[in-house]
Amino acid sequence: MAYRAPVRILAGLVCLALAGCQEGAELRVTQDDRGVSFSLAPDTDTQRCIDAVTVYPKTPDDAAPLWDISRDRSVKGCTTQLRYGELPAGFGARQPAATLPPGAAYRVMVSGVGFSAAAQFTRTP
Repeated sequence: MAYRAPVRILAGLVCLALAGCQEGAELRVTQDDRGVSFSLAPDTDTQRCIDAVTVYPKTPDDAAPLWDISRDRSVKGCTTQLRYGELPAGFGARQPAATLPPGAAYRVMVSGVGFSAAAQFTRTP
């Protein structure tokens, strides 16, 4: 069973290599009387476009998504901000948006080519 150690090392290197391709981005969460919005902070080096968004309850860690959307990459355009529950042009919902009750805490994750970002927020009334 000596082959297990090299396989584990190789698997670890592959994971590191894949993780190294992902850069962090700053995700901003704002709320107003129309709902919750998510936006990427401007980056002077590159334009980052959101390809996927998933919103979960803050706990438990393995909670099912409350909203899960992704962009059809064949559709042109760059989305850098969006409002919870509204599908930007070219996006489809894998999980339609559930109501976010005020006072509850949530996690949001966004990703696009070469980046990912996450934030937590508590829904305000």
